[in-house]
Amino acid sequence: KVFECVIPGQPVVKKNNQKVVFKHGRSFKIDTVAYRTWHALAVKELTLWSRPSTPISYPVILQIEFFMRSRRRIDISNLYEGIQDVLVEMGVLMDDSCIVVVGHDGSRVYYDPENPRMRITIYEVKTWQPWSSTPASV
Repeated sequence: KVFECVIPGQPVVKKNNQKVVFKHGRSFKIDTVAYRTWHALAVKELTLWSRPSTPISYPVILQIEFFMRSRRRIDISNLYEGIQDVLVEMGVLMDDSCIVVVGHDGSRVYYDPENPRMRITIYEVKTWQPWSSTPASV
């Protein structure tokens, strides 16, 4: 394990929480209040955890367990986008590209109406070469 933390609160999907606004004849996507509120909470929570001294730039597996308030169907890949952006913004990850985040093994979505949250665990991948044709070992 390289890094581990828990972010309380209902995880919010970035993709579904954007709206299009028009200004000076151009259209822009902006985040909704719900996403901005979740983002601020995630940033605040990450400041309380012991983060790596420099952003992780080597290959890792990002395992995230999402504990949702409802049983509504949700696309797990959409859940990754927001938290990965926050991990980059807060200097935990150098980048969220496939060069650094090589997989999401062990990630799951659970139901917990009393305590919605996400548990993040980052594991170093020892023998991974970007764009290789052989499987990695953790």
